[in-house]
Amino acid sequence: MAKYCPNCERRFSAERKACPKCGAQIAGSGRPDGSRARAQKVLGLAVALGVVSVYLSMSRESGPSPELEALHSADAAIEECRVGIESRFSDRRGTVQGLLEAEYLQGGEYVVRGDMRLMEGTRPVTSPVLCEAQFRPESGWVIEHVELGS
Repeated sequence: MAKYCPNCERRFSAERKACPKCGAQIAGSGRPDGSRARAQKVLGLAVALGVVSVYLSMSRESGPSPELEALHSADAAIEECRVGIESRFSDRRGTVQGLLEAEYLQGGEYVVRGDMRLMEGTRPVTSPVLCEAQFRPESGWVIEHVELGS
């Protein structure tokens, strides 16, 4: 049976009491404790997991997951923002002229952009509007932010 030096990991005959390469005294026989080999395996596993997680995050489609898509959509975000915007500006008889786009961010979050018609005294004014809405499975839609442009 062969021995392995714990210092230089050189393999040598079991009859020897010291390593022929570095001269380290050897007690017992068999393989080295393997701490270096274990560390290399752990490092290799960590690198492999990192590569897999990067691949998965990059290969994911942009847009909601199929599970969340069943609960929310861009059309629903547009409608929620339309209702939320009009209720916030009801004192100025605000009406949404047309929400042009809903951009999905992540985790049920959408940014909706469009135009809003407001009354400035007796004259109507059109202003760009931005609405941030999020669908939360436990509580439904939440309007997080509404901003009028100038």
